[in-house]
Amino acid sequence: MTRQLWIMIIAVFLSSCASTSAPVSQEYLLPDHTSVSAYQGASTDKDLAIQVKPIKVADYLKRLNIVMVNNDGKVYQAANHLWAEPLASQLESLTMDRLEQRVPSISWLPSSQPLLNAMTLQIDVSNFYANFQGEIIVSGRWYLVSDSNKLIKSGQFNKTTKLKKDGYTAMTDQLSLTWLSEVIDPIAVKVSQM
Repeated sequence: MTRQLWIMIIAVFLSSCASTSAPVSQEYLLPDHTSVSAYQGASTDKDLAIQVKPIKVADYLKRLNIVMVNNDGKVYQAANHLWAEPLASQLESLTMDRLEQRVPSISWLPSSQPLLNAMTLQIDVSNFYANFQGEIIVSGRWYLVSDSNKLIKSGQFNKTTKLKKDGYTAMTDQLSLTWLSEVIDPIAVKVSQM
C-alpha cells in the first residue's frame, strides 16, 4: 500500500509540474502609418535615383527584445515582448514606403537592389526606445552621399514624444509614428528641395 501511495503522490506532483505554463511571448511589428500625400513642390527630376542603405542600429537594439531605458541609462530588454522581425529591417521597410509616398518623383531603391550610379541615403539609429517616464526617444544621424562618394546633405535627429497610452502596443505605435513623422518626413523635405 505504501508503494501505491508513493506512486500516486509522484504522479500528482509530476502532473502539477507539467501543467505550469511558461509566460507567453508577444511579438510586435512597427505599424505602417505611411498613407500620406506627396510633398508639393518636390523635385521632379525623374532621373534621380537614391538607394536607401541598410539602416544601422546601435548594438543594444539588434536583439529581438523590445528595449526600455531608465534615467540612469540602464537598458531593460523585455523578456516576453519581442520584435517579430529585426528592428533595422522594419525601419528600412517603413522608410522606403514613406519616401516613395512623400517624394514619388525620385526612384527609391532598396539596399537589396544596388545601383552603381545612384546617390545613397544612410541612416544610423542611436536610440529607439521608451523610457519609464512615458516618453519615446528616437535619435541618430543621416547622410545623403553622391554617386562619387561626396557628402551632399546630412543631419541629426533627436526626437522625444509622449506616449498617449500605456502598453507595448501603444509604445510600438508611437515609435513608428515618431520615426515616420519626426525623422523620415524631415529627411524627405530636405531631399525634395535638392
